[in-house]
Amino acid sequence: MNFWRKLTRFMGVFGRTPRRRKVRALLVGLNNAGKSTLLHRLKADRERNVSRKPIAPTIGFTTDTFLFNNVKFTVNDMSGRDGYRSMWEPMYAQCDAIVFVLDSTDQLRFAVVKDELDMMLRHPDVAARPGLPILFVANKAAAPDACSASTVAGALALHERIEPDRPWRLATTDAAAAPGQPVDDGLREAVEWLVDTINVTDRR
Repeated sequence: MNFWRKLTRFMGVFGRTPRRRKVRALLVGLNNAGKSTLLHRLKADRERNVSRKPIAPTIGFTTDTFLFNNVKFTVNDMSGRDGYRSMWEPMYAQCDAIVFVLDSTDQLRFAVVKDELDMMLRHPDVAARPGLPILFVANKAAAPDACSASTVAGALALHERIEPDRPWRLATTDAAAAPGQPVDDGLREAVEWLVDTINVTDRR
């Protein structure tokens, strides 16, 4: 009797479906960087292929979710328009990671990106959390006038601006790639890095 009880308990442990983990991410960047399009791409194919309608720019912010390797991401997609960027600040304390999207073809606004990045890094809710990871995504990488990852990193002085103990990574992608179209980038690997870097807990 005791043997069967132990066997049942053993099978129950190893047959149990792993609990879905949760991550709260903050999606920021200037307007027209492609933040909402990037979020749309990260969703499961069955969701992403439902609609072919153009994605409207975010006004204020929206909240959406996607599942990646059994980790549920809840994402606050923040507007990047000049009058709305102040809305990013109250969200810093609530997130487990920041995803900063930029248009790699918009070199004229790299200086604005640098200013926003500086303000973000100096904010108390970010500066006091050196373990808060930042994933930079240089979007529109397939465009003929897109800057390379090394050019973007140099233009934004990422190696100099970001504290040595803060985890960060720069990935390039083309979020507007059509479903099924091969995209030679490291976006999936970058999201995997984000999951590995965050201290993911089994939040209910």
